[in-house]
Amino acid sequence: MLFKVSVFFALIVTVVAGVTLLPGFLNTITNNDQIKTMVRQPDETFRYFSLCKHDVQDVDRCYNAYSAAVEIAESKDCSPEGIALKRKFKGLVEHGSASVIDGEIKKECASY
Repeated sequence: MLFKVSVFFALIVTVVAGVTLLPGFLNTITNNDQIKTMVRQPDETFRYFSLCKHDVQDVDRCYNAYSAAVEIAESKDCSPEGIALKRKFKGLVEHGSASVIDGEIKKECASY
């Protein structure tokens, strides 16, 4: 009986902690100023993340560069410039061939 009460109490504490702490944690990850800056400077982000793939000097900055690269690769911009950026960054962060990446972009931008 004591074990069941302890497990129930631990479960309640875990759920309450998750509900109160997790949204704040996720908010700090998604609203990072360095990532926003990197998204606005795609050439610098591409250069820096390419370096990070071979030699990590600053783990946090490399993680932010990766996050910015993924955000650029998944952007909804289907203008010719946007498609060129998507292709460039998908090639950097994904392990697919050029034809697979082009197929993904065609599906994403089919309505444009």
